[in-house]
Amino acid sequence: MSTISRDEVARVAALARIELRPDELDRLAGELDVIVESIAKV
Repeated sequence: MSTISRDEVARVAALARIELRPDELDRLAGELDVIVESIAKV
């Protein structure tokens, strides 16, 4: 189960005025999800 959605990544990127391609949104959502899960274990 993903805790960080593609839409959330797109929203934050838009707020930061960062243009991301669709493939980058998917990749970053997955990477951020791994980071959040790792932090949750600590």
